[in-house]
Amino acid sequence: MKTPKIAQIAIVLFSLSANAQSELTIQPAVEKALSAHPSVKAAHERVNEARSRRSSAVSTILPTVSGTARGMQRKDAFNGNSLLFGGETYNFYDVGLVAEQPVFRGGGFLGGLKYHGAEVETREKELEIAKRDMTLATIRAFYELLIAQKKVETLERTIKVQSDQLRRTESRLRVGMSRRLDIFQMRASLASLKPRLLEAQTQRTLHAAQLASILSLKDQSSLKVTGSLEPVKVPSATPNPQSGVARPEIARANLSVEMAEAQKTIEMAKHWPSLSLFAEWGRN
Repeated sequence: MKTPKIAQIAIVLFSLSANAQSELTIQPAVEKALSAHPSVKAAHERVNEARSRRSSAVSTILPTVSGTARGMQRKDAFNGNSLLFGGETYNFYDVGLVAEQPVFRGGGFLGGLKYHGAEVETREKELEIAKRDMTLATIRAFYELLIAQKKVETLERTIKVQSDQLRRTESRLRVGMSRRLDIFQMRASLASLKPRLLEAQTQRTLHAAQLASILSLKDQSSLKVTGSLEPVKVPSATPNPQSGVARPEIARANLSVEMAEAQKTIEMAKHWPSLSLFAEWGRN
């Protein structure tokens, strides 16, 4: 008989712990969205790809060194003019190094560096935009769910209070201290609240699913948010024109122009002669 009670207590404690863990405040919700949402992850990867391409562009300016090495066995013919090792088999080795230093590519070097540098900055601006949009979407979904939760809680408390009041009124009616019309009015008011509660619960489920999707959560049934609906003062999202800081979309557009100019320089460099320095060394 004791085991089922212990199991029930454990289930209740686990349920309370799970509910406590699923309660979110606005700051952890935003942090989780920025770290888990696929759109932000994809923007991060595009930045890494652009940085890799920039490193490859820098490597084109550096010298390249290639080497060859081979070994074989030889045996000179007896009718040769110079007979090595008395016609016996011997080992032959050949080693060589070739170094190349690009000097001039008709502006292709600088154009490539400028293009890939602007590409990295563009991807960083896109990452900034993705983080900003994700933050705004998370805040909106969070507070929509919070409002829906409070609306459900308010309706549940109202229904409970009116149900208690209806029971007291029915008790007073039996002793002649209340009117039947009051009971009908209370029942009508209580009946009108139930559809509103059902609609509020549906809205809460929809907003919970939306927030769970943003946070990449598999189960939104136990998702609950906590916070205040008090108005807060936030800094203006519009940059000050005198500060010299532009919106990331404007900065991205300017960088696109720079990339187009750099691409034109790269294409024109193909029609110019190229100059490189070579050095060779070999030994056998």
